[in-house]
Amino acid sequence: MIKRYLFFLLVFSSLQLTKAQTTQLKFDHFAEKEGLPDAQILLIKQDDQGYIWISTVRGLVKYDGYKFKNCRLDKENQAIQISTMISDKDRNLWFSSAWSGIYKYSRKDDSFSHYPFPPFKKNGKNIHSFLLRFADDEGNLWGNGIVGFPGKNQAVKLNTKDTSIEYFRNVQKPQADFNLTCNIFQSRATGHPIWAGTKKGLFLYDSKNRGFQSYFKLEDTTRQITVNGITEAPLEPGILWLTIFNRYLKQSFIERLDTRNKTFKDFGHQKSAGLTASNDTINELYEDEKQRLWFATQNGLMLFNRQTQTFVNFLPADTDKEAKKNQVYSITEAMNGSLWLRCGKGLLNFDTKTHLFQRYTSNPKDPYTLSWNNVTDLLIDQGGILWAGTRQAGLNKVNTVGSAFQTYPGIIRDGGSYRDGITRNITVSADGYCWYTNDLGIYKWKPGSNNPTLIYKIKKTDIGLDAIYIAKDRKVYFTNGNGLQIYDPDHHQLQSYSYNRDDTASISSNKINYILQDHTGLIWIGTMDKGICTYNIASHKFKRYPYQTGDRTLSGDKLDDDCVDQIYEDRQGIIWVNTLQGGLNRFNRETG
Repeated sequence: MIKRYLFFLLVFSSLQLTKAQTTQLKFDHFAEKEGLPDAQILLIKQDDQGYIWISTVRGLVKYDGYKFKNCRLDKENQAIQISTMISDKDRNLWFSSAWSGIYKYSRKDDSFSHYPFPPFKKNGKNIHSFLLRFADDEGNLWGNGIVGFPGKNQAVKLNTKDTSIEYFRNVQKPQADFNLTCNIFQSRATGHPIWAGTKKGLFLYDSKNRGFQSYFKLEDTTRQITVNGITEAPLEPGILWLTIFNRYLKQSFIERLDTRNKTFKDFGHQKSAGLTASNDTINELYEDEKQRLWFATQNGLMLFNRQTQTFVNFLPADTDKEAKKNQVYSITEAMNGSLWLRCGKGLLNFDTKTHLFQRYTSNPKDPYTLSWNNVTDLLIDQGGILWAGTRQAGLNKVNTVGSAFQTYPGIIRDGGSYRDGITRNITVSADGYCWYTNDLGIYKWKPGSNNPTLIYKIKKTDIGLDAIYIAKDRKVYFTNGNGLQIYDPDHHQLQSYSYNRDDTASISSNKINYILQDHTGLIWIGTMDKGICTYNIASHKFKRYPYQTGDRTLSGDKLDDDCVDQIYEDRQGIIWVNTLQGGLNRFNRETG
């Protein structure tokens, strides 16, 4: 089931995300009535088998590509809030709840095992908040939890073999304050060392002494440094990027630490090009498929040049005055290489080639926009489809089919819409203009660039404007219900041709369905009740072709029905005609 779903996603994903810069994406919305237990989304993840897991404030949901399934995590079936999801070396799925403990998912029987938090042994206090971060090489689960109330943020390890839980401290004497300020982090470097950021600097896990050692000497300036973030680029294992706050100087800066030779370089807005006081705090680091290093900051997106060791800052050019709109919290890469940014207002898409942004926000008047501007989590699934969870308005998923089209509403807006009225027929001229008929007349329009121009205003004697075609001589061929009309927009002249039963050289019917000019200049006219005829521009004469009605036996020399739906000329100049109750017909130019 899930494989069929992923195949469907793969078919549409390339189209969907490559259109992001030129097309307003359309989002499908999912909330309680679609099967979610709540509209407040905390987390969206996809496992290695393609299932999508959605955490809400009232429970966990698994999506198989067709429907949502509410997960029962305990016997009481309580509404448990899942905060994080990880997989271990055996591809087991583990979920952590801020208040209820840890849960292991069994794929075999589609059930969960609960690992509650035991009391904190030292003083009997309970751990009342916990977030899983990673599984080490031995399968142990690491996270950080709050012990006591009010309590300290401590490093915690769950031994999955005996389900024991360990709380960590600083092994040095005198012990420094080991109150974590950021997530503990496991490096990709040799040995996969485990790091932790604290109010007293950076700490490294000492497996021999089963505790954390200060990475720098305590007598240096790390006493005044708080490590707020730790991350690492996949291309450079062992090089850590730290978000630092110097409490003595009261300044934030970015530090590049090479743990291989214990050297570091500081980047701050006071001395580093491209940095400002608002973007030298890293929210997330991301290395894209081209191995470029991007930073999500408090004020936009930054690109780090590894050769010059400098930063380039990118900010959206929109005029929105909202204060926190350009805070970037996370970076997700689409299949086409563009970057999706979870930001202070809605979503930002950044084209890494053109360096242009497009912001997607909620519009209560448009049901296909983002459902809410406060986005809590982002996912590009295995099929390339974008999912976005919101704080109050449920889950959003890009509608791949709808997003393949640019929609032009009937209201004039920003010079990019068409005139009101039911659009009946559309054609495009060689110069790229769109011509269409509606209840008001015939309009000529360059899509998205200017307001449409009224070329022909409907008359009282017109029954209704329908089929339309722009010929090579720029004349407009259309029907008004009274036969064929030929309008010369340069000289504002109109020629009318109606059916005359006493003239076999007249048009065969006033009821026209389709008009086409072939490569020879001949005009083909498909009617609703008299088959097909042609119009010779030079002689102004019509030629009628035989057709049959009622009898479904193919005669070989007649059109198979009197009602023509469409006429088409292929690359070899062959004319094809499809009819309402017949089938597909091919015209033989030699025999007629």
